Amino acid sequence: MAAYDKLEASYDKKQGVMSDNDGSLSGKVAALETAKAQLEEDQEFLVELKEMCDNKQKDYEKRKMFRAREEQAIAQAVSILNSDRSADAFSKVDSGKGTFFLQLNTVNSDSAVRTEVAQLLQRAAFKEKSTRLAKVASLLAVGKNPFTEVLLEIKKMNKLIDKEAKQDKIHLDFCTEERKVNNERIDTKDDDLTNLESAIDQVVEDIEHPETGFIAMIKQKEQDVKDNREAQEVDTSARREENAQYQESIGNIVKAESLLEKAIETLTEYYADLKSKQIGLLQKSKQDPPSTWDGPFKGQEAKGNEVVDMLQAILDGNHAEQTTVHDNEVEAQHDYEDNMKALTDEEEQLTKDLKELEKGYADAKLDREEKHAEHDQTFQDRRAIQRYLESIKPPCDFITDNYDMRETNRATELSALATAKSKIKGTPAYANAKAADLKRKRGACAETCEANDAHVDCKACMADTSVPGYCAGHPGTAGC
Repeated sequence: MAAYDKLEASYDKKQGVMSDNDGSLSGKVAALETAKAQLEEDQEFLVELKEMCDNKQKDYEKRKMFRAREEQAIAQAVSILNSDRSADAFSKVDSGKGTFFLQLNTVNSDSAVRTEVAQLLQRAAFKEKSTRLAKVASLLAVGKNPFTEVLLEIKKMNKLIDKEAKQDKIHLDFCTEERKVNNERIDTKDDDLTNLESAIDQVVEDIEHPETGFIAMIKQKEQDVKDNREAQEVDTSARREENAQYQESIGNIVKAESLLEKAIETLTEYYADLKSKQIGLLQKSKQDPPSTWDGPFKGQEAKGNEVVDMLQAILDGNHAEQTTVHDNEVEAQHDYEDNMKALTDEEEQLTKDLKELEKGYADAKLDREEKHAEHDQTFQDRRAIQRYLESIKPPCDFITDNYDMRETNRATELSALATAKSKIKGTPAYANAKAADLKRKRGACAETCEANDAHVDCKACMADTSVPGYCAGHPGTAGC
């Protein structure tokens, strides 16, 4: 009973723990529902945010177009002011101080090239909405800017375009890879969530199934233990009653045997004594007995002997009954011991099974809690990935949707700049500017090098050394 009470107390305690765990599970399920509702709200907000961002992107493109047109208009206005007709018109206007509104050079091939290249860049700028081309066009439209400065600006624009192309490629590759990797991670998290939800359902069924669940099986096993112990108590009580009846029967048989033995002994002694006395009387008698009786006195000897025989038979029967009762008692005791051995073995196995079920139940509850925690963490991880993808969506959508167009625009810009560069380098003004720049770099050696810049006189002058000294180090130079 003490073991039973201990197990019952342990069962009640664990039932309380189960109740607490069920309450905790209910709270977590409610938290999960709240999180799902929040997710739906966030997704609705993202839909609205995407629409806002799309509208902002369209507005940005319009503003870019307006800026390009503005710069183009300015460049065209300057070009008009710089044209032959405006020069002729303004040359006839006296400002009152002997100067003109604009100081323009005489129309020559350089101004024609300048105008042609400016118009080429303006058309390309308008078509591709390129502020870079519009800026170079505006430099050309202003006649005071030398071609060297324009070419320098073209060089800067080429570097800027190359840099932008590299950055766009890096950005595109980054977005492509990040979206690929993180979408795969979301797919994995979705699979994990599905698997965890199935696992949680399975654990709940393992615990709560009305027939095969831990709760039902523990309850049934506890009932089996109780029935087993009651069976032991019933068998023990019955055995005690049977043994008491056996003791009573044996006592009665022993008493009866004692009485029978005494009766047999008494009758045997009496008739033996009677017989000895009769024999003695016969031996002492010297005269015939009176005629009043026939022969010697015999009394009830014959019937007494029958009684003794009967008593002896009863005694023998008692002995046989005692043996039978004893044998029955021994057999009943053996049956009881065998039955008790089977019941105690069954109780031991039932107790072992109950402990295993309770351990399985505890493990299942722990597994359920761990899977709920893992499910919550997986859900949070998936949500974090989604938020990250949403954070990079506007810039990544822009570069993904516009990369090919931007590449095409850059190719157009580079082609226009290359054409402009080629035309500018073909003008006499550029050649004169290069010659002047070269002369400026040669300084005091300009006249010496003008005749032949490959001659040793030029080389030695530029190296600031003597002709023999230069020839010693460069014997193959012309003039050495």
